[in-house]
Amino acid sequence: MKMLTNKHDQSHIIIVGAGGTGGWLASFLHRIKDDHVVTIIDADIVEEKNLIRQNFNFDDINKNKAEVIGSRYQFDNIVPFYLSEPSQLNEVIKSTNLQPIIVGAVDNNASRLLIKQFLDSYDGEVLWVDSGNSERDGQVIVTGLDEEGNYINGFSDPFTLHPELNDTTNDNRHPDDISCAEQSESAPQNVGANIFAATTIFGVLNKWLAKEPLLSNEIKFNSATVSMYQYEVK
Repeated sequence: MKMLTNKHDQSHIIIVGAGGTGGWLASFLHRIKDDHVVTIIDADIVEEKNLIRQNFNFDDINKNKAEVIGSRYQFDNIVPFYLSEPSQLNEVIKSTNLQPIIVGAVDNNASRLLIKQFLDSYDGEVLWVDSGNSERDGQVIVTGLDEEGNYINGFSDPFTLHPELNDTTNDNRHPDDISCAEQSESAPQNVGANIFAATTIFGVLNKWLAKEPLLSNEIKFNSATVSMYQYEVK
């Protein structure tokens, strides 16, 4: 059985997206922030409609999401802009000497593709945990690169596991060009699914940081049936 193993005492957790999933994940991660470094990346602004399912309140409206979450949970590393080039992730990673973990909590394939393009050119070790969900169900995909920068055998990236993600016919614009409202209308979500996704990601990270092996390439969940299924790598 293949597995992912962590040999590091400290990690740099980089959350790309502070909205539906990333904001809830941050509320879990602040309990371990003294042992690891957490960076939050997002340029989006809190809107009133976000209050239904995201981790914000009325006082946060018109403020930057990453800055709100960073201030609330006392994270020092805040990047209040969208990723537009893979090289920007490299700059964030090189801000520390710690083993990087990239958490994709994005709701569009343009941002997801930027993370993939970065990993394709990176020559070091990194864990990539990507999440995506619809209104009630979703998945968390676990993959990464070894010390030589090669994808770990058996742990496929999101675009390999789900080829439909490569079809960017309706999703080929940069996040700067897509409003949060438009994204919500095209892919409605539910707060239960977002919290389920954040909880699943935290479970993966908790195991990794405790140096317990990760056996599953993909974890599928359904918040309506409160069910989960893990696809272990044989």
